[in-house]
Amino acid sequence: MLTDVAWGQIQGNRKSQQDAVVCLSWPTGSHLLLLADGMGGHVGGEVASRTVVESFRDAFIQASDLGARDRLLAALQVSNFALFDRVTSEPDLEGMGTTLIAATIKGDALNWVSVGDSPMWLLRNHEFRRLNAIHTVGAVLDERVTLGQQSEYQETTGMNRSDLVEAVCGQDINWVDAPSSHFSLRPDDRLLLASDGVETCSNDVLREIADAEDGSSADIVEAILREVEKRAGPAQDNSTVIAVRLVVNGSRRSP
Repeated sequence: MLTDVAWGQIQGNRKSQQDAVVCLSWPTGSHLLLLADGMGGHVGGEVASRTVVESFRDAFIQASDLGARDRLLAALQVSNFALFDRVTSEPDLEGMGTTLIAATIKGDALNWVSVGDSPMWLLRNHEFRRLNAIHTVGAVLDERVTLGQQSEYQETTGMNRSDLVEAVCGQDINWVDAPSSHFSLRPDDRLLLASDGVETCSNDVLREIADAEDGSSADIVEAILREVEKRAGPAQDNSTVIAVRLVVNGSRRSP
């Protein structure tokens, strides 16, 4: 199974680009995909996202003796320490942080760790769904309501649903999405990893673009970012997307 990977980003109407990306491929066919959406002012956000993806990349490469999940978690810990060290040496950067999604693909096995709200979606058989957890106030409260731990009235009282409950900030990380077993991919599956600026487009719009017949990953990235720019408002956030397509010997998609 071949893996077609592409990525791109736009700055939107922000003063700087606070999203950082790393996409690596090995001759074995393995891939590492990293996307971080920084926060903490335009300087802090840039530093946080870049520090985390670069330190994560290096730690992941060095931990080649570990299994996929343990390797991702070890690299997350190293990148969090790297951010702590940066803030310690530069106190003006205190308060910076970043979301992170890190995914590996080897054959048909997808593993990931994610912290924050940056989404990873799967398109399979024309159905579009999010794979990773959302670490926001709203998502946590929705789960509590579903479990009967909180009423809907309480759920809407005095809280901003979009606020993050977790990010990589150089401090203890209590909310990490790291499934214990891999997710099995299939031929024709498509993945999108994104910063939340891409959510200027609805899921329906993103599904339609990702489901374009025979579109390459590069075509999908270009089309999504073009659509974000078309719909952008005065406060449009940085937008980054990584697109992945699984194919068998370059074959065309089945109808």
